[in-house]
Amino acid sequence: AAAEAAKAASAHLPEGVAGAAPPDEPAQGTPGSTRLQLRLAEGCEPRTLVRRFMGTDKVKGVFAVVVAANPEAATREFVLQTSYPTADIKPLAEQTLDEAKLANASIAMRWASS
Repeated sequence: AAAEAAKAASAHLPEGVAGAAPPDEPAQGTPGSTRLQLRLAEGCEPRTLVRRFMGTDKVKGVFAVVVAANPEAATREFVLQTSYPTADIKPLAEQTLDEAKLANASIAMRWASS
């Protein structure tokens, strides 16, 4: 029952993110790396997180970084979206950042309305 409750609490996350470690952050200047600016939701500290990823990292790795930075996000529903044009990135979870064209993107997190 506890496993089912935990699964239900993390249903808003892409598959494989709950309990997963974020991808390793490449060193500055690593070929093939990119930087994402993550604007976290109200109540999160820090509010802005700038982090490097490899272009070959999956989009779901961005979700893992958000959950690691704010444990409340593991159980509270949230949305990650590009800033312009606004688009939810969850459907892209299995794509690489390069495939999803998210290199050097600004990603905004917002709490889902409950």
